[in-house]
Amino acid sequence: MPAARLQYQIAEGEVLTAAGQPTKTIDMLRPVIAEASKLRLVNLEFRARLAFGRALLRLGWTTTAQSQLRELEKDAKAKGFLFITHD
Repeated sequence: MPAARLQYQIAEGEVLTAAGQPTKTIDMLRPVIAEASKLRLVNLEFRARLAFGRALLRLGWTTTAQSQLRELEKDAKAKGFLFITHD
């Protein structure tokens, strides 16, 4: 079941970021985001993108993170996922 695996990978990425390993999170979540998008699992794609943005912030890549997170907010609002913009 791809959705369960993607959820696990997103959670693992969040843990890695919290543990001070955001580079691993970024490497892990790029294919997760792509797969979730391909499978049209919008909620998981957005969760992965949020975790990705947080990892960028943790690395200190503020400008890149802000750009990613603004794009996520725009996409989330357009698809009716307002909760993701306030997480």
